[in-house]
Amino acid sequence: MKITFLGASEEVTGSGYLVESKKNKFLVDFGIFQGGDSKKNYEKNLELGFDPKEIDFVLLTHAHLDHSGRLPLLAKNGFKGEIFATHSTIALSEIVLFDSAKIQNENLKNSLWSKKEDFLQEPIYVEKDVKRVIKQFRKISFRKKLKIGKGGVEVEFFKAGHILGASSIRIFVEGKFLTFSGDIGRAFETIVPTPDRIPKSNFLVVESTYGDRDHKNIKESYAELLKVCKKVIFDGGNLLIPSFAIDRTQELLMIFDKWSKEKILNVPVILDSPMAKETTMVYKTHISNLSQNTQNFALTDKSLFWFPELKVISSYQDSLKTNSRKGQIIIAGSGMCTGGRILNHLKENLPNPKSAICFVGFQAEGTLGREILEKKPIVSIFGEDVGIKSQIFTINGFSAHAGKREIIDWIEQINEKEKIFITHGETLQRESLKTEIQKNFNGEIFLPKRFETFEI
Repeated sequence: MKITFLGASEEVTGSGYLVESKKNKFLVDFGIFQGGDSKKNYEKNLELGFDPKEIDFVLLTHAHLDHSGRLPLLAKNGFKGEIFATHSTIALSEIVLFDSAKIQNENLKNSLWSKKEDFLQEPIYVEKDVKRVIKQFRKISFRKKLKIGKGGVEVEFFKAGHILGASSIRIFVEGKFLTFSGDIGRAFETIVPTPDRIPKSNFLVVESTYGDRDHKNIKESYAELLKVCKKVIFDGGNLLIPSFAIDRTQELLMIFDKWSKEKILNVPVILDSPMAKETTMVYKTHISNLSQNTQNFALTDKSLFWFPELKVISSYQDSLKTNSRKGQIIIAGSGMCTGGRILNHLKENLPNPKSAICFVGFQAEGTLGREILEKKPIVSIFGEDVGIKSQIFTINGFSAHAGKREIIDWIEQINEKEKIFITHGETLQRESLKTEIQKNFNGEIFLPKRFETFEI
């Protein structure tokens, strides 16, 4: 059996793995490359590394674009098989993939308008490709073993605790267990459940987004966010929170909802993300897959995620008018500031010393979010230089990814490990996690490069 690493090697985007057994050839995830050099990512996104017509089936851990974003390319290039994912993941993937196609089309129009040939990129897929691939999705339940493909490949999806519907996938093939962690969630309940324990696995592919650090205590993070909110509002500025439309936004809305009900914080909160609005409705529809704490909160709060001070912006024109007021909290995507409506708000508020930007999620290398976080004096937004005079805060306790100790604990509860492959992390994070794993593990540990193949 062979496994080839198609992405997320020495970086945190482009997750994808090709598994080849004697009778089957299948993928686990097939995500898009984001951040950094747009031309280089464009080329990487088109470079598949295999013939989609030869793929028997796909297993999808969760809906985030860096795990699901290139699935329409498979359908576009002749893949006819089925894509297995949880019900919640399928619902979210439909939103994510249609949004991706829309953004690619808008980027092309903007490139043609600006006549900047360096950025003139045809969409890697369009809406019809998304429609085609959505029809290939098949629902699978957590902890229900299913035999698929040729030769009785057995798969089992475990709760990963990362976002709604997120899974770690264990595959039994050729007499061995091979597990893909997907993105591992926190060791305590947020709005989604904690990760499942996986009994045993011979081979393990594990993420390392935060492989070099631990997160702050969540209660401390809530207190820190409240302090930041009060300070910025008191100063008369706007607080911008670049937020991922899936999970992070819903967690923030539930916090502000709770604070509103308890009269702890009653200030205008603007949700300026059509995708986040649509995603929130999926969370409400799939509430039985959320954490028990969230379900309990919903029993006393029938308007879960919505509260009197919340204003949801729909039209782009209304979005542009938002910054005419001050003293408000604005939640908008994208989470790494690589696109979306957050860019308009950043352009308006970065030069204002009374305003602030609060990061509550990972900012990958090469993204605008990372540049702001590193406090560069000037950044480029829509091709214009924007000076940074605003306050900048970061609160990592909100991360939907496990921290270093949480990853180690998750790994150590898995029995019969022979080989571990560390992926989905930048070089420092992967090496740091490897050093920590080696303290209690005598097997082999690998840091795969893109397109590197291993016999297992």
